[in-house]
Amino acid sequence: MHIIAVAGAMESHLPLPLPTPSSPLKMPPFIYSRMDELKKTFVASLFFGFIAGALAMSMPLFLDSQGFSLSGIGSILAAATLIGGLIGIYIGAHTDVAGRKKMLSALTFLQAGAVLLMVFFKNAFSYLIAESGRKFSSNTRWSLFISRFTDLTKRKERGKYLGYFTAAFGLSFAFAHFVAGWIFQQFGPDFLFLLVSALSILMGILILTFREAPSKKGPPKPRISLELLRTRSGIANAIVSFMNGSQRSIIYGFAIYLFMSNTYSFTPGEIGIYTSIFLTVWGVSSYFLGKLIDAGGTLKTLLSGSAINASIWVAAAFFQQWEVFFLLMLFENLTYPLYGVSTIKISSILAHRENTGRDVQIFGYFDIVGAMLGVFIAGLLAEISFSYVFLMRAIMTISSALVAYLFINLED
Repeated sequence: MHIIAVAGAMESHLPLPLPTPSSPLKMPPFIYSRMDELKKTFVASLFFGFIAGALAMSMPLFLDSQGFSLSGIGSILAAATLIGGLIGIYIGAHTDVAGRKKMLSALTFLQAGAVLLMVFFKNAFSYLIAESGRKFSSNTRWSLFISRFTDLTKRKERGKYLGYFTAAFGLSFAFAHFVAGWIFQQFGPDFLFLLVSALSILMGILILTFREAPSKKGPPKPRISLELLRTRSGIANAIVSFMNGSQRSIIYGFAIYLFMSNTYSFTPGEIGIYTSIFLTVWGVSSYFLGKLIDAGGTLKTLLSGSAINASIWVAAAFFQQWEVFFLLMLFENLTYPLYGVSTIKISSILAHRENTGRDVQIFGYFDIVGAMLGVFIAGLLAEISFSYVFLMRAIMTISSALVAYLFINLED
């Protein structure tokens, strides 16, 4: 982090005093503040990733253990994803005025309560309500985290820091799969849900220590406007966000856990181990590839990354021997940040500076709708064959990149 601190000092364009024996080098307080806030945000990302990973793996397996069909599981997860999405746009606009901290914390406490609901009430309606609260909280917070990094970073360095964020989230997400799989198998889902709820409360407390980025001229009150969607780039990125939400959620929000359970008869513990290996590769790769996106151009990197990723999922649809599938998933997670981090950076750049929270959340809503429809359709396709789910992922990935490359005008 010493390197980052020095970089932050250089970006300020202010001369620093020369050190003397009696007067050591002192950096301006706002530089410390900016870097301290980035550090705290990265720590919160670790909590966020662990909680999201534990629930992403356990919820499909939990619903499966309750006797729901594949299409039934897809329907519950899809409906839960959609509920509350429109409210998120107002929340994003509200944070442009009031700051990100309070809403991030409140949403984290909401998730703690939603997860507890599944411990005490065992019926389909309570699962839908609880999962809706969890999905709403998780999806909205993802957009707010992106908005916060947009507040704290400059455009020319944003790919690097978004890569760091994805790495922190991804490594913790991966570790959670290992831990959650073991806990699910040894102690049952209720114990896991209690742990996740406790960690959510701790994360909410940590977020309350955040300091907002230096205020910029923004609206005096929340502005609910879709003016972003009147531009060609805005419309195109809404489509990209829709397809991105679909392709992402059908795998690590649904299919891969049930595919490994049904195809290879793996236990929750084994699924946790293998998916944690895949996702660890994703986290480590994100740390390094974020810088490559800044250097190589966001749209070009997005297109090349999508071509690689789509090719892997086409192969996975036809070659499902375990050893082959394992290697394909390693390579998929190694290269996915070329696509994934690029899509995040595009949304952060296109968002209007004074309405970052609102505009990122608008794209986030299209992501949510895409996830909802994607998981619903994937549930139906999985009843036939998981191969169709993998082909759907490939089509959505390459199509979204082509839309972005052809229709988005990006200055990065």
